[in-house]
Amino acid sequence: MSEYFSHDYDARNDDKIQRLVYDLGWEGYGLYWALIEMLYQNDGYLTYECERIAYALRTNDEYIRKIIGDYDLFKVEGNKFFSETVFNRLSLRKSRSEKARQSAKIRWDRELDANASQGACERNAKKESKGKENKEKEEKEKQSAHPPLNTGVSLTCQNVRRP
Repeated sequence: MSEYFSHDYDARNDDKIQRLVYDLGWEGYGLYWALIEMLYQNDGYLTYECERIAYALRTNDEYIRKIIGDYDLFKVEGNKFFSETVFNRLSLRKSRSEKARQSAKIRWDRELDANASQGACERNAKKESKGKENKEKEEKEKQSAHPPLNTGVSLTCQNVRRP
């Protein structure tokens, strides 16, 4: 899956970026954005290894060193560097993602509860239906075993001998 990040459409007008383009040309601008992409891919931090990064980007390490250190676009802490803007945007993305995950869990739990309740209702309805069917069946059985007394047929007594 392809990832993306927000890119200010007027970034080229930033004073720091204009200085970078003035010194290193559009190649420097492209390398800056390549570094930004790499930071996003690595949770906001990269190891400050200019030679390795230069090799990966097919440029010279002096350009990488200048872009990271000379234009106040990145912060260096020990052997790592980062962009405050990238770091802030990644933090915001993670926060939103966590809130969305929690909301989805709440919604999912509600749906599970609703489905469980619905299933219980359906089972109760089936039980009630079966109970009703059983009662009707029993009534029919009783009727066939004992025909009703008033059938409209008149019974007459014939001569019955008595001892």
